[in-house]
Amino acid sequence: MQFSKIINTLICLFIGIQISYCQNIDSLLSVRAKEKDDIKKYDLDFELAEAYARQRQWENADSHLDEALQISNSLQDNELIAKTYHYSGHTKLLKGEYQKADSLFEKALKYTTQKELKGKLYSGRFSTLVRVGNIERGLIYLQQMREIIGDDTTSLLMAKYYFNYSNYYGEQANTLKQLQYLQQSKKIFLQHGESVESLNYNLGAIFEELKDYESILTLQLETRKNAKRDKDPLGELFALFGIITAQNGLKDYDAAKKICFEAINLKNKEDVSEAFGYVYYILGDAYLQTNQLDSAEYYFNKGIKISSLQNEPAQLGDNHAGIAELKFKQGKLRDARLHAEKARNSFSYLNSDNNTILAKIYAKEKNYEQAYQLLNVNWSDAQKKEANRTDYKIIASLLNDKFEQEKIQEQALFQQELKDKWQALIGGILTISFLLLVSIIVTQTRNYKKLKNLNYTLTQQNNALQQFSYIASHDIKEPIRSVGNYVGLIRRKLSDENQKSLSLYFDNIKSSLQQTYTLIEDVMQYTQVIQDVTIKLDIVDLNTIVKNIEISLESFIQEKNGQIIYANLPNIKSNNSMLFMTLKNLIQNGLKFNHSEVPIITITCETTSKNHILKVSDNGIGIDKEYHDKIFGMFKRLNTREYFQGSGIGLSIVKLSVGKLNGTIKLKSEKDKKSQFIITIPNN
Repeated sequence: MQFSKIINTLICLFIGIQISYCQNIDSLLSVRAKEKDDIKKYDLDFELAEAYARQRQWENADSHLDEALQISNSLQDNELIAKTYHYSGHTKLLKGEYQKADSLFEKALKYTTQKELKGKLYSGRFSTLVRVGNIERGLIYLQQMREIIGDDTTSLLMAKYYFNYSNYYGEQANTLKQLQYLQQSKKIFLQHGESVESLNYNLGAIFEELKDYESILTLQLETRKNAKRDKDPLGELFALFGIITAQNGLKDYDAAKKICFEAINLKNKEDVSEAFGYVYYILGDAYLQTNQLDSAEYYFNKGIKISSLQNEPAQLGDNHAGIAELKFKQGKLRDARLHAEKARNSFSYLNSDNNTILAKIYAKEKNYEQAYQLLNVNWSDAQKKEANRTDYKIIASLLNDKFEQEKIQEQALFQQELKDKWQALIGGILTISFLLLVSIIVTQTRNYKKLKNLNYTLTQQNNALQQFSYIASHDIKEPIRSVGNYVGLIRRKLSDENQKSLSLYFDNIKSSLQQTYTLIEDVMQYTQVIQDVTIKLDIVDLNTIVKNIEISLESFIQEKNGQIIYANLPNIKSNNSMLFMTLKNLIQNGLKFNHSEVPIITITCETTSKNHILKVSDNGIGIDKEYHDKIFGMFKRLNTREYFQGSGIGLSIVKLSVGKLNGTIKLKSEKDKKSQFIITIPNN
């Protein structure tokens, strides 16, 4: 009886919402019929189109968008025309009409000059190309989107850019990159208080890569609940995709079938069918795993049909792969090979399961060479994934949804700290931090100058450096982080008027904290190099070192629009960590001290009978000849921090590291005429 009451309540609530929507549309139609002003008529038509689109009444939505377009054309208002084309493309994207959507986005770009709208349009064009399997071409639109964003790296447009890139790497089956970009996107969305349901769906796909099906199920059940609450049928559909993926992975095939049929009912009721071939693939696979082969083949074929109609190659490949496995079970090798090869041609990424089936088929047909090649591809991919498995888990753990808990903790901390004299706290800690840091650096420098030629003081120097590293790591960095946190909490608590009047002070504090933190990090790195008395030499791959540097500086390189050019660098006998620090500092400086539209760093290496000669060249601002001998000194800066941030330690680390390798470093440069650093390392 109680359950019946709950059902009746929910039905009434649903009916009430639908009535509310209808009343809202009726009200808008009534106002629209009487309105004479063209601008107001345009706004009403646009609002009606959005209302009809929410109810999946596409014909009515298109009708009002056509009227809005006619009005904007009569007004000769290019921005209104662009806005209309953009939303029309958005509705076509939701309907799965990807080519029409892309055409409308392209038209909108010809009319608008607004950066925000241009960014959204490039994002839309990228999304359409992902759906039709032409993702590499879509990278052009992501690059144009990044140029529009510029320095505003905390905007919602930047979050969408990161989200698009996570989709790109997801299509490439590069789970580590996908996680990194998804993490950045989710952080910005949450900062703006925006929904992260679509990101959580992709996060579920990453958990699938990690075979963590319990986490997928928990995440997607919550996502479906929110989508139903928000009356978002497309969001609910994708949540159902995640749920059936989890249940299939947990081998709960009956539950997977049940949810598949719920997805089919949702499609028929709400007319949402994006990527729907995936539902029929899971349904077919559930029947295949329970040896109900006729039903499995029926649903795989339905999946092939709908994926072909919607031009969705990934889902088409899934269903062909399902039939290939089914036919292989039946011993129909020719049919199995036909479908497995079609599947392989549909995927834009490596599908190891399909490769395995195809390899088995080739082996049965005594085509051992092709079978070996496929299994070798799978083996290489498995090794790569295993090598990154730890990284996946670390990053995945960072993405656990604990934001509400953290918010509560921050509020409690703020209430406690608000009782203290926060101005004195900030000034006192900041002053003490700076004085302590300067005192340590001055003391350390004096000790080094006095004792550098005396062997018996080497132990004292190392002890002092170790003590400094401990202080820098614990006693200085921790209060700096605390000050930064408290300033952020205080800033959020202040009224808008007070924030404006104190904004400059907060910005100065933030800049000083960041400079202090950078200085500590660089000094610690310098002391680490000094303490490395014994340098172990191994064969190192210079290409791998530069690639790892590119990864570590990825955000900075993107921010500067920089390029690192290198190819076919040799393997040399040296020390990996010393070369990494050396090249990283030179590359970072070459990008930083550079006014070019595209900063370019070129790295080459030639080997003689005695030496390896590494050259790192840039197209930056150059260095006057009179400073060539001075730049390698500690804290030597040729530019003020007003123009270039930094600690003045980077080239000291380079000089010291090269010296540890028994090498030398020279500089070729003139003011405003680029720079080239030449590193000579003994070939032994």
